Amino acid sequence: MSQKISLKSLWCCIVFVMLSSILCPLAAYAVPACDRLFELKQTSGLSFEARQRGDEWHNWVETRDGYGIHKNAATGNWEYYLSSNHAAKVRTNGPSSLHGISPAVVGETDPASLNIPKGLRPPRTSANGTEFSLEGLQQGPERGLKSLQAVSGTMHLLVIGVDYANEPATYTANEIQPRFFGSSDSVSDYYNKTSYSAVTIAPAIESHGTSNDGFIGWLRLDGKHPNTGGNTDSRNQQIAKDAILAADPYIDYAQYDENGNNIVEPTELSIIIIVAGYEAAYEGPILPSIWAHRWNMRNVGFPVVDGETIELYAQFGEKHGNHLATFGVMAHELGHLMFTLPDLYDTDLSNGDSMGVGAFDLMGTGSWGARPDADSGSSPTQLSAWSKEYLSWGTVNTISFQGQVSFPKSDGNSASVFRINTSDANQYFLLENRQFSGYDMGFLGYTGNYGHGGLVIYHIDRRRTSLWPNFNIVNADENDKGVDVEEANEGSLRYSMLDTNESEANTNMFFFSGNNDRFTDTTTPDSRLKNGNPTDISITDISTFGDTMTAIVNPPEYTVPYVSAPMTVDGELDESAWGIVTDISRIVLGATDNTAKFGILWDSYYLYVGVKALDNNLSNDSRSKKIGPLYDDDSVEIVIDGDHNRGTTYDSHDRYFLKGWNNNGLDATGTKIIRDLKRGVLHGWATIPGGYSIEIAIPWTNLGITPAPDKTIGFSVGYNDDDNGGPREALVVWQGTGDNYKDTSALGEIVLGEAPTPRPEIINDLVTFNELNHETTSDTFGCGGGKFILDAKLTNKSDSTFLLSDLVIKVLELTNGNLLENADGGAGGVGASLTVPQKDNYVDGVLSPGESVDVQFIICLNKKKSFRFVVDVLGVKETGQKVETVASLSSQDLELVTTPKSRITNKRSFFGRFRP
Repeated sequence: MSQKISLKSLWCCIVFVMLSSILCPLAAYAVPACDRLFELKQTSGLSFEARQRGDEWHNWVETRDGYGIHKNAATGNWEYYLSSNHAAKVRTNGPSSLHGISPAVVGETDPASLNIPKGLRPPRTSANGTEFSLEGLQQGPERGLKSLQAVSGTMHLLVIGVDYANEPATYTANEIQPRFFGSSDSVSDYYNKTSYSAVTIAPAIESHGTSNDGFIGWLRLDGKHPNTGGNTDSRNQQIAKDAILAADPYIDYAQYDENGNNIVEPTELSIIIIVAGYEAAYEGPILPSIWAHRWNMRNVGFPVVDGETIELYAQFGEKHGNHLATFGVMAHELGHLMFTLPDLYDTDLSNGDSMGVGAFDLMGTGSWGARPDADSGSSPTQLSAWSKEYLSWGTVNTISFQGQVSFPKSDGNSASVFRINTSDANQYFLLENRQFSGYDMGFLGYTGNYGHGGLVIYHIDRRRTSLWPNFNIVNADENDKGVDVEEANEGSLRYSMLDTNESEANTNMFFFSGNNDRFTDTTTPDSRLKNGNPTDISITDISTFGDTMTAIVNPPEYTVPYVSAPMTVDGELDESAWGIVTDISRIVLGATDNTAKFGILWDSYYLYVGVKALDNNLSNDSRSKKIGPLYDDDSVEIVIDGDHNRGTTYDSHDRYFLKGWNNNGLDATGTKIIRDLKRGVLHGWATIPGGYSIEIAIPWTNLGITPAPDKTIGFSVGYNDDDNGGPREALVVWQGTGDNYKDTSALGEIVLGEAPTPRPEIINDLVTFNELNHETTSDTFGCGGGKFILDAKLTNKSDSTFLLSDLVIKVLELTNGNLLENADGGAGGVGASLTVPQKDNYVDGVLSPGESVDVQFIICLNKKKSFRFVVDVLGVKETGQKVETVASLSSQDLELVTTPKSRITNKRSFFGRFRP
């Protein structure tokens, strides 16, 4: 859906979040209420249908048609919430009254005739009972809550069941354990499938009951059931602490402290407490109950067992009405605890009440998914494309050029997530084909037995998703969501079903032929940015729903910005022009837990590529041990199809460059000899926190093409991951395949962006170089490699006469530690300036049209080694404005060759261009 948000409003949101965190430091993450209808009875025997809304911090009951109600403790009747001073007030010990009507009892009062508004609810209160208006905002992060990370491997889970003398357990361990670890319809099976086998949840090693089945219970705790219901507080923390201590005789917690920090973190061992009694999120009025949540035990003191501290837990009630709790709520809370996922429902109802992402993600309301006629939560829907991308589960395919795209269904297909970037680095779209198979059969609980899926399009905003894990408000604002489902039927309905709480999922929210088969800048919903600017993204001709769907996708061009400032190619990527924001995420070989991003720039001389790779295990042993090529080390590869012909074999305009971490060399592949392939290419690497960076500048002359705005070039960039020496573990690319090094047909496209308007020409556009003399005498002022003397002729080809004093020659690049003699005889490098000499025929200080002046450059060489030398001539524009770059001179990879006559020669005809 089209939304508008400003940076100012986003900042205000963050400020309010920080303030609310001070007022209410509730670092807990919950499951939303089950939206199922249930029956309530009045004292008169009258029955009516109602549903529960909210989460463990703010919940209430509504009638079927959306009126907020509460139970009058004095009379036992359910009554409507009433308005007073524009705020809902809870009446708990006396009759309600509204305009003289008393009481407002459900079934006896017509709320519409009395103008009672729908949606009234009790005020949100903090943990200490004080009222506040910013809802659902929790402070973080806590230990164990981390930002974006790849999660894979075996994860361990311990389930502890506790009961009380006044509320003994109803179901046996043999009935409960399969809910977590069974081969089907269980938490472990769910995560194995939704992660595409990236993770396995294994039962903890313990000795209670059936040894090593991961369940310790039932354990009897002292006292009575706390019955916290919808008022989660420190009593729930005490339940968790008591349960962990009571289970200590049956498990060695220390065996799970993998990093040796004396803290058992959820990534090492996750602990879930199941409490005898009812689950309040399912059907609140049944007592005693607790509301499912994930929290810490800070308020009651962290338990210390086997020398280890445990801080975090998850908790839920044993029963859903008249049956054993389904596992959807368990999977949701484990999403918080074990996998560090945020809530994707609306956690702040003060700024609008929506369904957030609805049933399209387990972390929304998908935790209550069910097959037809099955219990709510028995088939939770899969994680959405964003959650899978966040955890690096499966392959994210970035679409970068126009064409028909096939979308396999997400169930069982690890390469089913597709991404389209926009011109805003913070906003992009994710697409996936959701069909009602596997756990996504749970959609039928919302759409009805005849529902079906289709293509789902999500609008992602990194400004919102990056607020997690500090704040649990990714989808807290219905007008500024971080993960927003673009509802296909929003145009026909003229409203959003998710944002009006009408439905958590509907068949017509999916895109498919016969419903809505277009998504562009001008459709509803649209592909525009949140500020309303067009993205030029179009997705059209969407096929009928099915296990494989197709569409014509036209992504925006990847526009390469022009850079005017000089770039230092050293691997640091510290120039302000760099924007290293585009993900490299297409895995074409092996498996990796790394992440990498890249950026591209261009100017008249070079195509610049910068890459940042996050990698905790770096290796570059292939060359030193002579065990393999450079691509078997941690390295970056860059592929260019210069003439964009998408050839299946390389031609003279195609290049493959390979630059390794901690390696000063450069590999290249193409149709020319290696020396020519690498001619003039600048490259560097650097260490950065958590990994390394690579920077490469490729001369246009190397590629044999002339750069110009709007020019399209075939391109891809990738990285090799070597964790332990020997062959690489993975190859990940931006676009294309593992054959990019020899086949350009699958590369992505880049388009050169706008360049500065050429300035009026006043200086010769061709500079001829005279003979180059290399002096090797001993009296060279300390120049270890001697002096290099370059004579150049500067000619005025304009119709104007200008002063020589207006011309300043500035050194832009001088490599290998060489120095240039300044006009005053001193030595200088990059940034050194010279004036044009006023001598011979030019003692008058002017350069008339057609006249030429000789300029001599004397370079003090550090070593006898090829180097690069670039200068700009600063002069006068036709308009009379001074100090403008009007010409440049480039040496284009000088090659120093000592001859018997001690002269410097060059392989190529030695010309440089003066150009505006």
